[in-house]
Amino acid sequence: MNPSSPFPQPGVEYSRVQISNRLGGGIQQYLPSRNGRVTAVCVDPEKNPDAPAEILVGTGPGIIRAGCMLSEQDGSLPVFLKRGNKRWESIGDYRVTRWSEEPTLLSIKGRQRKGRAVTRVIYLEPE
Repeated sequence: MNPSSPFPQPGVEYSRVQISNRLGGGIQQYLPSRNGRVTAVCVDPEKNPDAPAEILVGTGPGIIRAGCMLSEQDGSLPVFLKRGNKRWESIGDYRVTRWSEEPTLLSIKGRQRKGRAVTRVIYLEPE
C-alpha cells in the first residue's frame, strides 16, 4: 500500500490493521471510532446480509454507543465488507440517511442474524 495514494480505494482489499492505521479506531470493532466519531464501517455480510444499505447494531454497551454515534454523525465514511480471513474490501463512501429502533423491525432483523439480537438498524446510501 502506497502511503501517498488515496485511501481507501474502492474495490481494493485491506487488513483491519491497515484500516486502523490510516483511519483510527480499533481493529476488532465493526464501527471503529476515534475522538467521538465512527471512522469506518467494517461489516461481515453474514452478520449484515443487507449491507451496505443496512447496518445492524447488536448488543453490548460499546456496540450500542458506536451505533448511536454513527446514527447521529453527519458526513460520509468508508465502508468495508469482509471478504475472507483478514480481507476487507473497500466499497466506497456512504452516509447515514436514517435509523430505526422499531421493535417489529428489530425482531425481523434479529432472525436474519440467526437469532442474534439487534438494537438498531442504520440505513446508509452511497455518497
